Parts: sequence; structure tokens; C-alpha cells
Amino acid sequence: METCRACTFWGVGYEDCPKYFDDEVIRAEECLNFTRRSKLDNGEISCWYDELLTVLESTKEDPQDLITTLTDEELHEQFPAGFGGTYGRPFTAWGKKYVYFPVVYDGSEWVGYAPRNPCCEKTKHQGGS
Repeated sequence: METCRACTFWGVGYEDCPKYFDDEVIRAEECLNFTRRSKLDNGEISCWYDELLTVLESTKEDPQDLITTLTDEELHEQFPAGFGGTYGRPFTAWGKKYVYFPVVYDGSEWVGYAPRNPCCEKTKHQGGS
């Protein structure tokens, strides 16, 4: 069995795809709306701008100093960040002390970082527990 295009995009497996609910086929737009609504209700929609701001608080870097491969529009582009597929755009961002990049584990996406220059700081494992 396959999922509809909408469920494939939003990371829903065929067993959870409303298209196959009681063998009643529905339009992809209805399925997309159903899936998007459930992702929004669970707070799983994000954008790289928000994710970067969260990490910059930890690293104590100034967002104004950040240089990134994303345009401002791409930084604010929303995507489902919860478990499922990988939907955030790839990027690299440079601060004064750290380099930032996307990390994914089982479809859940967030920002990882490593020191920009050689130093004695060890980088923790990225992407898993």
C-alpha cells in the first residue's frame, strides 16, 4: 500500500493515512489538511529561524552575527519538525564561536552545532540518544 502524496510529504505512514481509513478514498487536500492540523495541534511545525534562536540562547551567540546559506525567506519557511520525514532545508550557519547545521533523528529535526575553530571543547554525538 502507498500513502497519498500529502501523507508522504507530512511523514504519515500508510496505516495512519486517512486515504485508507475504512477503504474510503478521500482527496489529497483533505488528507493534507487533516495531517497538517494534527501536526499543528502537536506543536510540531517549526522553522530554522526559531530553531536557531533556541540554540543561540544556549551558545550565547548574537543572532546578528550569524551568517547562513539560507535566505531570510528560507529561514522563516515552516516545516513539520516532528517525527516522520526530513523536510527542513539543508543549511550551514556560522557564528563567531560555532558552526550550526541541521540534525535529524527518525524524522525529528533540530539544529546541531560544533566549535568554529580548533579547541579543546568536545562535540557531543548528534542525531540520537
